[in-house]
Amino acid sequence: MLNDLQKVERLAKLAVHEGEDRIVTASELAEELANQPKAPSVATGFPELDKLIGNVEYGELVLISGPTGGGKSSLMRSITKHLSKSQHCLWFNFEDTNKQFLSRFDFNPPLFYMPRQNLDNTVVWMNDRIDEANEKGHKIGVVFIDHLHAILSQMRFQGNLSMEIGDIVQKIKDFATQKNLVVFLGAHCLDLADKSII
Repeated sequence: MLNDLQKVERLAKLAVHEGEDRIVTASELAEELANQPKAPSVATGFPELDKLIGNVEYGELVLISGPTGGGKSSLMRSITKHLSKSQHCLWFNFEDTNKQFLSRFDFNPPLFYMPRQNLDNTVVWMNDRIDEANEKGHKIGVVFIDHLHAILSQMRFQGNLSMEIGDIVQKIKDFATQKNLVVFLGAHCLDLADKSII
């Protein structure tokens, strides 16, 4: 517990704080950001989607959500076909066996990378595979993760589902930002009728 003198000293330090996390007006930040060069981005290859969301900037996490069988994986595979022409893509497929997954490309996939086997499903393991790919010279720019709920292991589940999912998504967003990647993350949605994840 801080005594009165410690509280005054703490507040005095905060009054002159100039770190990157200092409080500024939204106008100041807007002016600074408006003067920055436009960030590099990628188009999904779907003109209507690109028109709707704009191109996706590096460092962004794009969540693709829908019911089971709703086309999330198909959409991500289609985006892969387009992006692999100009980007090095890395896939984490937790939905199907590798044989099933590659059969969706008629065993003639575009150039992208993937683990030979999924020996884990943690964010740390995926982060290591991204680093491995980059160290091998593949210069990954786009990552596909299919799907979020496979990362949420019941064995590691600690309590509040919403907080667990939020924590995992934040960790994925962090590596997207730190590694300057575009990450497409598939996720099942909540069935509002029975409150279960479908």
